[in-house]
Amino acid sequence: MKFGLLVLLLLAGSISGSVTAQVRHINPPAIIPPPRPVQNVFIRWTPSKVRDALREEGLEAADIQDGFTVGPDGAKESIFFIMPSFGQNTGGVIASFSSDKKVSDSVRYYLSMNDDSDTPGWWVFKNANIMLLVSGRVPEMTARKYQRVLQSMK
Repeated sequence: MKFGLLVLLLLAGSISGSVTAQVRHINPPAIIPPPRPVQNVFIRWTPSKVRDALREEGLEAADIQDGFTVGPDGAKESIFFIMPSFGQNTGGVIASFSSDKKVSDSVRYYLSMNDDSDTPGWWVFKNANIMLLVSGRVPEMTARKYQRVLQSMK
């Protein structure tokens, strides 16, 4: 009888041990989603969107040609435009940049061109990722109309 009780206790212990093993909580490994690509929220507009806004306000932005800017780090994208009522070689540049530092550096560069002159080489305007250059041959009052359109873009 003692032997039977001992076998029964051993058997009960091994059953309860295996039951416990089956009941154990196994935590699955945490599922971590892959990292998302970083989106540049700085970029708001393209030069063509700015050009279209200028045209919608009745301002001259004719003979659009692909172009580039000369300055620190350069622009991501730019277009030249002509203002025929001020001469066939008078116009401006609309340039977009990928960071605030790049656009600010370019604005400083073009403003520095105006330091040694009574008349500006460029009227220089900035809004977010866009730098708008209007020829210094254009009267300030007209250049400010271009600035207002750029500043009104939301």
